[in-house]
Amino acid sequence: MPVSQLSAPPSASSTQIIPASIQITHAQTYVFAPQARFTRNVESGVPLVYLGDKRVLQLSEPLGQVCDALATAPVPQNSATLAARLVTPAWDPARVAKALQALAAAGVVGPAAPQSAPSAPPPRVEFRRPFTIRFALADPTRLCLRLVPLAGPLRGRSGLVLSLLGAVVQAMVWVGTDQAHGLSLVPSGGSLAVALTLALLAVVCALHELAHAVVLTAAGGRPGRVGVMLFYLAPALFCDVGDSFRLDRRAQVHVAMAGVAFQCQAGAVLAPLALVPGPVGVAVGHFLVLNLALVVFNLMPFIALDGYFALRASVGVPNLREVAMAAWTRRVRALLPCGRSARVPHPSLPRWTSVYGMAASAAPMLLFATGLGVWAARFGWHVTAAWTPVVVLVVVAVWLHNACRQCRSGAASGRPRYRSTGSADASSHHS
Repeated sequence: MPVSQLSAPPSASSTQIIPASIQITHAQTYVFAPQARFTRNVESGVPLVYLGDKRVLQLSEPLGQVCDALATAPVPQNSATLAARLVTPAWDPARVAKALQALAAAGVVGPAAPQSAPSAPPPRVEFRRPFTIRFALADPTRLCLRLVPLAGPLRGRSGLVLSLLGAVVQAMVWVGTDQAHGLSLVPSGGSLAVALTLALLAVVCALHELAHAVVLTAAGGRPGRVGVMLFYLAPALFCDVGDSFRLDRRAQVHVAMAGVAFQCQAGAVLAPLALVPGPVGVAVGHFLVLNLALVVFNLMPFIALDGYFALRASVGVPNLREVAMAAWTRRVRALLPCGRSARVPHPSLPRWTSVYGMAASAAPMLLFATGLGVWAARFGWHVTAAWTPVVVLVVVAVWLHNACRQCRSGAASGRPRYRSTGSADASSHHS
């Protein structure tokens, strides 16, 4: 789920950019919008709102107070009755109306209707920036409730130790059988061995996603839907675990790493079968190679994968990639002649943020180019390595052109126009 921050003006006289169509009257009563769910993080108490379009809004404390009063009210409220429920002198009807404006513009609240129509279910097919198409299939909540006792080995210190041992066992078996079977990332050894390899990989990837949901359920959260998707032109599975935002940071890390932990431990259980002669041994051997490759790929922290979600929870910044890419963009634009006069103050960030933002900006393009090359080779299109620097130069030239144009437009208007790049900062875990 993409994470955004929303704050309210400190007083009724403050200004805020709100669509002109959002008009708040003191007599109009308001309720939460359909599929909008208000909660707070159990560790920090930060107010959060889950929206039906898979976004998560991190509210400022004043807006959180308004949502608290609205959530606990037995009937729809207007600005005057909400101000009375908030009690403190700082809240008057005019300031409450401003807060309701901000919430209504973000889709959190809406006017109360005499008979509200039933909310439409979330779409089963959705596109997410930059290169992801998702197809939701099922809700795993009931199954996860039954599997909660199995969550222990997938989290905490015991889960870390078992996962490291599992990865070592797989690597040792791979090295021991590589000379006999000639293992690689492309399954071989006959149609039976290839079919067994792909079947094992599909089952383990499906259970990888279920592991995220089971650990989330064990921590007190509720998983969303599971399904399949095209992730940077590659087929993958996903599980929506956006509810982990309201858990403490340690539990969020456990949820993020549960899938990788399962892959490591499952691979260790299957590893002895790689020593069996015949197509079964060859298939399991190839599976171990692919399984370890997927583990390493999932730990990559530069795109919306398990490694990034764990890093984001550890750092405590819900939109880490977006913030880091914006920091990298600011640093590059400051080096351009057109951007030296267009500097804006920004929150102090760790020194590594800009470097991380550079890698996070480049990773989606590299993955997309890799996926495009794989599909081109699959259909027999000849793509030579000579085209790689050409593509890189074109991308860099377009990016610099846009940066200079935004700097010039900012200078012309008297204020800089910095815009962070879009990201698929989703809390749906992929494999």
